[in-house]
Amino acid sequence: KTDPDDFYIARVTIRLLEPANDPKPSGMKSTAARTRAEFIGMALNRAGFSTPFQRTVVIEANCLSTWCGSASALEGTKEFAALRLDKDDLILARGPCGGDVVDWSEDGEARLLTCHRTGQCPQAEF
Repeated sequence: KTDPDDFYIARVTIRLLEPANDPKPSGMKSTAARTRAEFIGMALNRAGFSTPFQRTVVIEANCLSTWCGSASALEGTKEFAALRLDKDDLILARGPCGGDVVDWSEDGEARLLTCHRTGQCPQAEF
């Protein structure tokens, strides 16, 4: 079981530190491809996004059957990221359906902060 204390939520701009390593689909099993990136922005705390955050993060891209996630599309983007602490590494999971990252928007930040502060969590409209 994953402990919620093993996660960081941050609003960051992402800069890849190396060319993106993409996973190779191989039937129902694939090995995650790891790419190091620098995440710069603010981490969520009780007051909101007010803790400066600048860390190297490992983006773990993986596949589901023949569809794969990738780190390359994240270069230079501003995102909300849920980062999992794994030993000494912060990990961002990136699957074919997006993973633990969501495009940043003012409206999205307002909804996230309302949910965080009040427990009232309105669903996003798609």
